[in-house]
Amino acid sequence: MNAQFVSLAVGYALGGGTLRRKGTKQRPWLEIRRLETEATYLGHQVRALQRAGGGSVRVDLDVVAGPGLYDLRRARLQSPLLERVMAIAAPDGLQVITPVALEVAGQRGLALLWLDQGRWEGPSALLPLRHPGEADLVRQLLRDLSIPCAPYPAQPATLRIAAGPMEALAQILRPHVHRSMRHALRQGSLHGAALASCKQPW
Repeated sequence: MNAQFVSLAVGYALGGGTLRRKGTKQRPWLEIRRLETEATYLGHQVRALQRAGGGSVRVDLDVVAGPGLYDLRRARLQSPLLERVMAIAAPDGLQVITPVALEVAGQRGLALLWLDQGRWEGPSALLPLRHPGEADLVRQLLRDLSIPCAPYPAQPATLRIAAGPMEALAQILRPHVHRSMRHALRQGSLHGAALASCKQPW
């Protein structure tokens, strides 16, 4: 049960989730923000973490102003199990993609990374990472899945995946994507561009 929670939480942190220590006791928290139109998926994420956490998960839910027409639904979760998640996904207090994080999160983590960071640009897909080191790790993972990709011109921290390989990747990721979010795997979806506006400093 604990391993499932850690795998899920690391996966959410790979995507749009934010890990931080807060309060006088500096306890770890995981925050997830989603567009109001994605409230169903946020509910799924929260319930999955609660089930995997076995009663150890505290959840605070609220609504914050969004940058566009829609507000953002926000879930803030606290659990002692997040200490292990911090050690994997934010070892120095800073979130970073590491080989251990990718291994722990597995293909589901890759799916969550695409859902919250990926976007379509014409027939191709773009996957922006924070820095070239992260891009190298994800590129190697995709290569292991026989999905070719390359750094986007002038943006070495962004990977470009051509239409054919992205179609193959979508088939790999689809079983790990909640049904309410599978539209993000379809070419031309605006999901990634819209969600990028949700990532604000905590």
